[in-house]
Amino acid sequence: MDCAPEAECRETPIGPTCQCVSGFVDISRQHGRPAGRICRPVVNECAEGKHDCSTHASCIDTADGFTCRCHDNYRDESPSPATLPGRVCIRAFVPDPPECEVSDPMSCDQRKSEVCVFVNGTYKCRCASGYSRLPDGRCLAINECEHKRLNTCGENAECIDLAEGYTCQCRSGFADISRSGQPGRLCRARVNECSNKEKYHVDCDENAICVDTDDSFTCQCRPGFADISAAFNRLPGRRCIEAINECSSKQLNDCSEFALCEDAKEGYVCSCRSGYVDASPNATHYPGRVCRKPVEKLTVSEFTSSFSHDSCDPKRSQCGANEVCTDRGQRGHYACQCADNAFRYEDGTCRGGRAQ
Repeated sequence: MDCAPEAECRETPIGPTCQCVSGFVDISRQHGRPAGRICRPVVNECAEGKHDCSTHASCIDTADGFTCRCHDNYRDESPSPATLPGRVCIRAFVPDPPECEVSDPMSCDQRKSEVCVFVNGTYKCRCASGYSRLPDGRCLAINECEHKRLNTCGENAECIDLAEGYTCQCRSGFADISRSGQPGRLCRARVNECSNKEKYHVDCDENAICVDTDDSFTCQCRPGFADISAAFNRLPGRRCIEAINECSSKQLNDCSEFALCEDAKEGYVCSCRSGYVDASPNATHYPGRVCRKPVEKLTVSEFTSSFSHDSCDPKRSQCGANEVCTDRGQRGHYACQCADNAFRYEDGTCRGGRAQ
């Protein structure tokens, strides 16, 4: 693959992909390229002083550069405030807040998030806690991201200002290992354990692929292999066996000829066909190995003779299964008789087992 020099080719469930290594941010999509083709070093222009923000503005580091924001009570008069804000910040005149009545909540402008507070011996309308006054007189929620002392984001995270409060997000190349509900407080340089299996003790099966994740790695059996890790109390992808369909060949299974073979994730399952009963020695764990037709119930009259009507020659017997050519004691007359422990059924055949 045509990965950038600062990127690694990583195996994923959907195929190989390029990912910028730690210390670099992926800006490929900004140039219409697939991921991992253009990687830029992670530079904090604000910390290194490599920015052109006004002295009356705050520099805010972002994933792909920085932005500027004029301080409270300063007006943004930059040439291109939409794309390059905070380059020119002019001091704005803020009039004294009007007096108010504590007993009258409407004496302050609720639309401006003002409250009536006691200041210097009189009651004045001030911005509520967590808000600051803008040059036009409106109250705006304080941006905790402007100053590091106002937020608890990790050093490798970005502070994102919200309407109420803020949130933190680990920068590209760093994995978030913060406590639940507090993202971006602890960011660890992302490591691709799959790139050095010995160093990071990757224990994937030889027939599995190692998939890098945000906080570690996981293993997935390759196509054509079945994952039997759970049977050994192991994590996924630690035990992979070739997925053989034992039912595809009679030589690969021991199901009865009167049973159906069903391929399973681990081996196969036999089940006697309709009209047959399971007579397997261990039908609970290994069913469908011996399948028989149910024994017909016979009446007493059917036991009057075990002989057939067919005569036979003892020298060249042509009797059927479970039959023997026997002298009936009638002047050398021989006939086919059921062998010991065999009984003649309605269909004329001799079969072993007890008649019912």
